[in-house]
Amino acid sequence: MNAIRNFLDGLAKLEVWLAFSAFVVMLGALVADVTGRELPSLFGGGKLWATPVAVYANVFMSFIGMGIASSQASHMRPRIFDRLAPAWADKALNRFTHLGFGLFCAVFCWFSLRMVMDSIALAEIDTVMQWPVWPFQLTLVVAFFIGALRHALWGVFIDIAPRHRGEDEIDEAMLKEFVVEIKP
Repeated sequence: MNAIRNFLDGLAKLEVWLAFSAFVVMLGALVADVTGRELPSLFGGGKLWATPVAVYANVFMSFIGMGIASSQASHMRPRIFDRLAPAWADKALNRFTHLGFGLFCAVFCWFSLRMVMDSIALAEIDTVMQWPVWPFQLTLVVAFFIGALRHALWGVFIDIAPRHRGEDEIDEAMLKEFVVEIKP
């Protein structure tokens, strides 16, 4: 079980570095474009390639971010049903939700792979850059595959899954953070 935990921790660290790298690429493309437009005498005007590169980097960053949020149990989720089930069923429900979301990601991984295969078959290209779009679409396949793998492993080995903080803990943490004690 430690090997699986170490693998998933390493995967999460890789995702953070990939998302950070994509952010740097996006930022660099936007800075190049804005500087080119604001200082045309020095940089020769805006860069035609900058916006598509920034958009692709942002899409990549967003889908990799799905894995980062999931690995830290920090994704947004409704908590309205948390207290409807008895406490003794928590472990089984957590296992069920991880396996269910793993299945969801696997299905979307398959659909994403089909989309990539269709894009290759149709030789689809980006209209501005004239690049094939399938390498960028591959981000979807990778993100959903990692999500399926991660949640399937958490569903099987429920003890290594990250824990969501309960509503009471969140409320108490918020109170400590935002309420200032006034001492006489």
